[in-house]
Amino acid sequence: PRELDSPVEPTASRSNAIPTTTQHPASPQGLSQANVHPSTPIARWKALQGFDRASPELLKARTLQHRVDTKCLVAHETLGELLETVRSDYAVLLAAGRSRARYRTVYLDTPHYQALEDHHRGRRPRFKARVRHYLDREVSYLQVKDKTRANDTRKSRLQMRYGKESLGAKELDFLGARMPVQAGDLVHTLRTSFHRITLLGKRSVERVTIDLDLILEGEDTRAALPDAVIVEVKQEHFQPRSPVMLALRSAQIFPVSVSKYCTAAALLLPEVRMHSYKETLRALGRIHGE
Repeated sequence: PRELDSPVEPTASRSNAIPTTTQHPASPQGLSQANVHPSTPIARWKALQGFDRASPELLKARTLQHRVDTKCLVAHETLGELLETVRSDYAVLLAAGRSRARYRTVYLDTPHYQALEDHHRGRRPRFKARVRHYLDREVSYLQVKDKTRANDTRKSRLQMRYGKESLGAKELDFLGARMPVQAGDLVHTLRTSFHRITLLGKRSVERVTIDLDLILEGEDTRAALPDAVIVEVKQEHFQPRSPVMLALRSAQIFPVSVSKYCTAAALLLPEVRMHSYKETLRALGRIHGE
């Protein structure tokens, strides 16, 4: 794991999937110029062009910092049909005028991956910390996600200078008040980059995030998942008959336990045991035709 205050260096070239070269940006300028993943033409999802644009008022009403999450794995080629099915029920959120926002994330964990182990074993309550960069809006946040004993998700965040990843006193205090570990013990572990489409329910109180073009990065390894899409439905209360939940079920797409952090660990950290994650890896393998 990379220490928090060490320089952020470029990733080495050894790859598990698609060989590309991506810089880990250490400044706002580096972030904005990063070629984080190949661009997929939006024409492949013509249905997205038919969505209404989300208003600021609708976005505010669908913040859902405390929520119930349902995740599914979808094959890239079926995404257009899914979007077509639900377009009258959701509005698309734009980021700097774009329907696909660019994200980069670095996860924070103990040197022995306590947060990862808690997640893998399904322990509750559990916590996950990360620094997330929103490239299109040029903002960065330190975030903590808390999975409660009731299986609810609570997220808190602290805005940081864009591109910053080291932790100062303010950031350490923020983490220390929310996590059961010593904040000063946390180090950088794994990184992800992806595009995200965000849909907001017009009538249903829910957000739907669609993550694609996923790239996972370790200290000197990389894996790409170009054919897999992670769909996450975020609801105030579990609503199995919301429009998107019904559309997923109709397409024979069912909830699965999937996490970008756990996926990166399972593919890039051979020293970490991830036996309970094998079914998710098999599902990813089927999508990628392996």
